[in-house]
Amino acid sequence: MAVRLPLSKVTVNVLSVTRESFKAVQYSNGLFETTRFAAKARIEKVLESDHGLKPGEIIQIHYEVHVRNPPLPRVPPPRHLKEGETVTLTVFGNGHDFTWRS
Repeated sequence: MAVRLPLSKVTVNVLSVTRESFKAVQYSNGLFETTRFAAKARIEKVLESDHGLKPGEIIQIHYEVHVRNPPLPRVPPPRHLKEGETVTLTVFGNGHDFTWRS
């Protein structure tokens, strides 16, 4: 029997976003950049929760953005969280520390 990763789908208001790390690697066919961010967000609405999350809670959301230069054809640009925006995300983690796969 396969074990399912506990997930929560929440609508959050992004309070702040900070860059945690940046790494660039040069390959023969281009440059690959990875930036890790941490966002502080207030839960506005809980759509699904395996974590017992509630509206009004403040959570930390970690995520990575991968950029390739030159970009590959037909690959959409990476998603970023922006301070002040309200967005619905599916996250995994525990307590008040979660990960979002952008």
